[in-house]
Amino acid sequence: MNLLSCLRSAAPNISQLDVLYLSDNDEVNLWQKKDGSPPCSSISAPPLSRCLVCLQEAVYAVCNNVTSALTMEGGGAPIPLTESECPVFMETGEVSTSGGSQDHRLWFLLLIIIIPIIIIISAAWQQWKRRGTFSRCRFGL
Repeated sequence: MNLLSCLRSAAPNISQLDVLYLSDNDEVNLWQKKDGSPPCSSISAPPLSRCLVCLQEAVYAVCNNVTSALTMEGGGAPIPLTESECPVFMETGEVSTSGGSQDHRLWFLLLIIIIPIIIIISAAWQQWKRRGTFSRCRFGL
C-alpha cells in the first residue's frame, strides 16, 4: 500500500540538488543525485521507505511511507521544503493519497455515478418520445 507524501522546494531556480535524508539521521540518504532529476511525469512512485526527487515546475521530493522530517541539500546548503500535493506519475497517473488527490477520486466517483444516470434518463426520454409519437399517430392527433 502506497502512503505517498510529497514535499516541494520553496526556493525558486534551484540549480544544484545533491542529497535528501532524514533530518534526525544524516547518515542514511533517501535519495542521492546520480544523473540529475527527471521530470515527475517520467517516473513511477518510489519503493516502500524510499524517496525520489523529480521536477515539475518545481523540485519535488516524493516519498513512500516515510514519516520523519526530511532535509534536502544542494551545493552544501539546505534547501527549504514545504508539504505539497504530489505530482502525477508516468505509469498509472497515480497521485498522492492525501490532500487534493481525494478531490480527484471524488470527481471520478461522481462521474461513475452520474454517467449511468444520464444514460438511463436518456433511454427513458427516448421511450417516452416513441410512445408519445405512436399515441398521436394512432388517435390522429
